[in-house]
Amino acid sequence: MKKMTALALAAVMALALGACGDKKDSVKYGLVTTSQGIIPESVNADIYAAIQEAATLSEEQCQYYTAEDDTAKGIDAQFKTAADDGTELVFAYGKDLETAVFRAQRSHRKTRYVLVDGYPSKNEGDEVSFRENTTSIGIATQDAGFIAGYGSVRNGYRKLGFIAGTDDDANKRYLSGYVQGAELAATELNLSPGDVKVTAVYAEDDTLTPLRMTDALILYKSGTDVIYAVGENVATSVAKAAQSLSKPFIAGGVDMNNLTSSCIFSTVSIYRAAIEAALNDYDSEEGLPGGQAVYYGAADKAVKIIADYTRLSTFSETDYNNAVRQIMEGTVTVSGDEMTEGTAHVALTVTAPPSGLTAEEVAAAGLSAVSGNSSAQADTGSEASGESESSSEEASSEEGSEEDAENGEEYEEDQASEEEYDEEENAGEEYTGEENTEEQ
Repeated sequence: MKKMTALALAAVMALALGACGDKKDSVKYGLVTTSQGIIPESVNADIYAAIQEAATLSEEQCQYYTAEDDTAKGIDAQFKTAADDGTELVFAYGKDLETAVFRAQRSHRKTRYVLVDGYPSKNEGDEVSFRENTTSIGIATQDAGFIAGYGSVRNGYRKLGFIAGTDDDANKRYLSGYVQGAELAATELNLSPGDVKVTAVYAEDDTLTPLRMTDALILYKSGTDVIYAVGENVATSVAKAAQSLSKPFIAGGVDMNNLTSSCIFSTVSIYRAAIEAALNDYDSEEGLPGGQAVYYGAADKAVKIIADYTRLSTFSETDYNNAVRQIMEGTVTVSGDEMTEGTAHVALTVTAPPSGLTAEEVAAAGLSAVSGNSSAQADTGSEASGESESSSEEASSEEGSEEDAENGEEYEEDQASEEEYDEEENAGEEYTGEENTEEQ
């Protein structure tokens, strides 16, 4: 396997060198990477393919610069080399290069920088600090959320769930779009105010854990019709819960259609389309705006749906195209602002992960307890171990336990330890076969 990967990587590098030709005194397009270089089917591979094409069409030069090591000194050296080559536009990807781009934008002010999925900052966790020679670009995840919310309501669902790993900017925009899409569909269908309800959960991280399964189980048992699960690990966990209860879910940011029929459709990000749009903006009369973040979405073909419409009852490809058309034409503007309240037809509730609540807190939040629920102790509020799971099970209502017994829905896997869960995933269970192509 390692040999195959090495051969594939060598082929990519050979293609890159061949397409860019011999390096001249100046380079128009460049890409700086960490020591990992350009991994096939990664965002960096998408960036490099896009700048290769742009260089070929304009008869310019492109070049990539890979750090020998991932120290600040090692990475800064590559940005300096790019600047010394006279590189006009330098791309970099991810949070690992945020601080390096911060330094480069100050040290090499005649060079333009494009940071993909990251924001320049002096130190990790510091406030964003742009100079006019830097632009951050990313995916308009609000468009993906919009399509998911629109499709859910058009397909007849009225109680919608949303689970994301963290409350970072991208996930907040996913939720914002989700609510706005549901609102548009509710308006088109002449629903009454409050007919659509969205329950949103932000967890503390996006690791692969049975706690996210428990969150999904609680939402489903509370009457939720469909859950929009954002991120590969969250979607993997929600998929297990959905299949155990024969419920539908939507995957956000990863294609899970071929992994389980419980996934009614996926919304995915097309990074190459976003890079191509940024290059077009850069070469346009208006230019690519500096000193700010720019997002590319459905109108730029950087967000799309992957669907098997036989799994959907009333949401059709025509409906999907109608939603995208409205975004492209500007009839609908999808805001990326954080959504904390509902809209005219959609009631929004943002709640802590139900898996971290006691049975009493779950009930107080209007949710249904799950037999075998991984819940937190009341005095700590922390995510529970096996002992607290047993305590929670004893605290579950008799009515809920009877319902589980009648429907054969008692879900034992959420009582498993984190180690057991990881072992199952590593053994090749059906939901982990897809590699996340958004990784560097």
